[in-house]
Amino acid sequence: MAEWLDRFTGHVYRLNRAQVNDIRALLAKKLAGCIKPNAHAAANEVARFWFENYYECVFPLRFGREAISNNSPYTQGKGLKYEDNRESGGSFPDGAVEWREQFLHEMRYPPILPAETQPDPKNPALLIADHHLATAALLNVCLRRLGVRPTMW
Repeated sequence: MAEWLDRFTGHVYRLNRAQVNDIRALLAKKLAGCIKPNAHAAANEVARFWFENYYECVFPLRFGREAISNNSPYTQGKGLKYEDNRESGGSFPDGAVEWREQFLHEMRYPPILPAETQPDPKNPALLIADHHLATAALLNVCLRRLGVRPTMW
């Protein structure tokens, strides 16, 4: 089981192993679309995915969009249903869960994927994107300090 703490609300979101694997497969599919023949362009697309697209799929955590009526092109916000206690967080529903692939994607759930390593394991507040972006920034600083040509990174 994986857990992620939303520091703003204090809610802890829990995912079972199958849900984590489903999210990883979805993210891998999305990242595969970022691959370009040019390594620099591919790196920029992957960074853009983690910096913009991923967070747009995740937030807001507790709301989705649903049609106002059957034939209406208009939608309205509606709360997502999590299992467990609303005060302390909750688990995603058991069984097949549909994950968002864009901002407020119908009534699908946010593809929360906690980072494997956390600064404070008791408060797992880093998402995988947070970890990847911080690591990439650190690598860029290291490469610059080593004098590696900008065309190499």
